[in-house]
Amino acid sequence: MSYYLAIPFWAAYVHSLFPEETPRWMVWPVYALGGSFSLVVAFTPAIIFTHTITAYEILTILLSVLMCGVLCVAIYRGRESAILFLSGFLVLASAMTNDILYH
Repeated sequence: MSYYLAIPFWAAYVHSLFPEETPRWMVWPVYALGGSFSLVVAFTPAIIFTHTITAYEILTILLSVLMCGVLCVAIYRGRESAILFLSGFLVLASAMTNDILYH
């Protein structure tokens, strides 16, 4: 369940740091999808909710690409610490993508 909730919290964190660069049309669907997937995990047996992980991993990779775009816009606009934040995010996104593709 923590993986399903981590992605909406991550989107909320990025939105709180860079609100002008993060469009609401991107954040609210992430909240809805994370909540929906979490409800499936909470109320269905493991034989059912384990089939949702692949779809959520695809959404996670798509969101990572969108977040890179948001952070690039923040760098372009000269936001404080955006370069450092993007650097750390790229390391995290690379590790996450490696984990998704190989496990």
